Amino acid sequence: MSIQVRETVKGRRYDVKLRGPDGRQYSRTFRTREEAKKHEAKQITALAGGEFVSPRAGSTSLGDVAERWLDSGTKRDTTMDRNEGIVYNHILPGLGPDRAVRSLTKADCQKLIDTWTTNGQAPRTVQRQYATLRAMMQYAVDAELVLRNPASRLRIPAPDEVVRPTLTPEQLKGLAAERGQVQGLFMWCGAVLGLRWAETAGLTVSSIDMLGGNISVRAQINRAGVLAPPKTKGSMRTLAAPTWLLDDLVKLMRDRGLTGADGDKLVFASEAGTGLSYTNWRARVWKPATEAAGLPGLRYHDLRSIAATALVAAGVHLRTAMHRLGHTTPALTLAVYARVALDRDREAADAVASRVAPGRSSLGT
Repeated sequence: MSIQVRETVKGRRYDVKLRGPDGRQYSRTFRTREEAKKHEAKQITALAGGEFVSPRAGSTSLGDVAERWLDSGTKRDTTMDRNEGIVYNHILPGLGPDRAVRSLTKADCQKLIDTWTTNGQAPRTVQRQYATLRAMMQYAVDAELVLRNPASRLRIPAPDEVVRPTLTPEQLKGLAAERGQVQGLFMWCGAVLGLRWAETAGLTVSSIDMLGGNISVRAQINRAGVLAPPKTKGSMRTLAAPTWLLDDLVKLMRDRGLTGADGDKLVFASEAGTGLSYTNWRARVWKPATEAAGLPGLRYHDLRSIAATALVAAGVHLRTAMHRLGHTTPALTLAVYARVALDRDREAADAVASRVAPGRSSLGT
């Protein structure tokens, strides 16, 4: 590594020349000897510590990094579609697709996040977009395009508390009645078993085990309406099911002419016998039924929350609840879904009051 002085029309320039681990020679020009020496010392340290990043690699544009990252993705179709939308609609327009990746700083990333917030985007939306930015820049680090992730440990708004509805058994029965026998049964799979929509839509004949009294989740319906692997490994599970639910599922399969020999056939299918489309199902089946039942805005995913709350209220062990919901961490089960039912909260209040203030009336006597 050396510093060479070069005379130009605008005065002296100082070229720092070095040879990287790949054997290629690189150079960078500075206006002062002091700047050149600082860069030389920094590169010597980087080479010694195995942290050298090729200047040519660092000149790669953010647009190229984004394309490489998206092309390397192995996530589900829905996640990939969401990431692509975030990258091209929110990240690249804010940072500049032609900008060199090595020029991006933590201040730049923080400014982008602050802009999302001041523009009125919801905290959870900002959180998702930040996670995408951080993952994209971590790819740049892993690909040795930059030394450190400029999007790590930034300040993001705290997410709003998710308010999920609490439905009474009567309301659930009313909703099931509005949807008819088949779709009502589809609803109970969410409310009783806590299945995700894609998991319910992905149930096959072989998923139903009458002898064992179980229902197995081994696949789900993707956006293309075909069977695909579940969301995570933890999503693959076998659940005990109430007898009446199993009986109704068997009756549905018989009405459709399905037998044990049709193990790969879907329990819930379109009129053509193909996998359901969530978009069409929501518009044609779910939304009209919820409005007719006086429950506008209710989501199928809310049924999963109701099942989780029922598990907690019944005193089911946390590990068992995690298994039934297909979660891999207890924090997700508790923080996202679990809410103590209002009647249990009332019981707790009355129990404390009877112990610390027995016999006390509303008049304070």
